[in-house]
Amino acid sequence: MQTEEKALPMPKKYCGTVRVREWYSELYPEVQSRVRRTGLGHIATCPIRELDSLTVRALVERWWPSTHTFDLPLGEVTITPLDFYMIMGLPFGGAPVTLAPADRVDRFTYWGRMTGLTVTQRGLPATAMRRHWKEKGLTDQSPSEEHDQMARCFLLYLLAEVVFSDMIGTVTVNLAFCRFLEDFDAAAELDWGGSAYAHLLYMLGSPSLIGCSYVIWTWSYEREQDALLRAELEKQRLEFERCRAELTQARVEIEALCLDRDTVGDAGASLSVDDYYHE
Repeated sequence: MQTEEKALPMPKKYCGTVRVREWYSELYPEVQSRVRRTGLGHIATCPIRELDSLTVRALVERWWPSTHTFDLPLGEVTITPLDFYMIMGLPFGGAPVTLAPADRVDRFTYWGRMTGLTVTQRGLPATAMRRHWKEKGLTDQSPSEEHDQMARCFLLYLLAEVVFSDMIGTVTVNLAFCRFLEDFDAAAELDWGGSAYAHLLYMLGSPSLIGCSYVIWTWSYEREQDALLRAELEKQRLEFERCRAELTQARVEIEALCLDRDTVGDAGASLSVDDYYHE
């Protein structure tokens, strides 16, 4: 009995960049200033380009986890740290961004104070966080603490949607990142680039959780001058389209056979489409 391979999920169309950019444009100027102080603000203004999902998928299927390279007929190629820096603008170096298993005892109280939200668990839906601040709003008379809290919520949203995206289901904000965002100036000295790059390699090694599609697609786009690479990706794309068309046609034919057999009235019970597949 053959084991069916689990199909890879198709990357989302814009990988969260649209939502991040929209919310950033709605932020109060004082909040935007705090976001920029962390060195992460430029990500909120990344160019919005519609992703070529088939190209991303073709590349992920060629990923070789043991060497962290894409195995292509032209040879092995990879997304280098320099490539990642040029695409995301996240510097390497500084204190590492790691989420230790053991966190502070008063973590729920601490996370609530950092974000201005009522916190009862480590993860919060990103949409709920954004909706809370949209409904609350800020004014010139709002205390500085609320500006800080909204800036942290936006940064957590940005990390979940783009930098550490896993692309599966509802986007969840990890509140454990709050301790890195307590001081906005100190956050700019952290190794966001190294941590995000490691996350990218991890996600590529776990194809059922395709993340950072924005980086993968931009990287392939920037290397368009490499004719052999583009030709291989186009070949993979056309092969995918051909297989999908053949499967669709085969299903139509099988459904027609099922209808014919039901019409003739075979002695046995009529077979379903799935029965024909098994035959």
